[in-house]
Amino acid sequence: MDIQAPTQEQLEKELGHALQILKDWQCTESEIEQLLGSGYNNRRNCERADSDLAERQHNLIKIDEAIRGLFSNPENYLNFVRMENGNPPFEGKTPLEFMMLHVDGIKTVKEHLMGILAN
Repeated sequence: MDIQAPTQEQLEKELGHALQILKDWQCTESEIEQLLGSGYNNRRNCERADSDLAERQHNLIKIDEAIRGLFSNPENYLNFVRMENGNPPFEGKTPLEFMMLHVDGIKTVKEHLMGILAN
């Protein structure tokens, strides 16, 4: 069975979803640019969104899904990424800070939350 790469239309739709999540988290434009990387800033110059941007937006959507699965209270859901967390992997940072400070931060947060959901 062949797995088809997402179309440009699908990638743009996913980008819109990721941007809405970041707005829900009250991210600044600077935070959005840092989280989505250079592919976000350069996407209009490229025929197709680069794979880094596609991975980042996909992981952000998965983080959002995991947070919604963990918290039923909208206040907890919306504030989770901005609350200091003393547990690994955050070690006193907020999940948002962690995602921006580490090269694989978004992926690490996604894997951490998916692991919690799986237990």
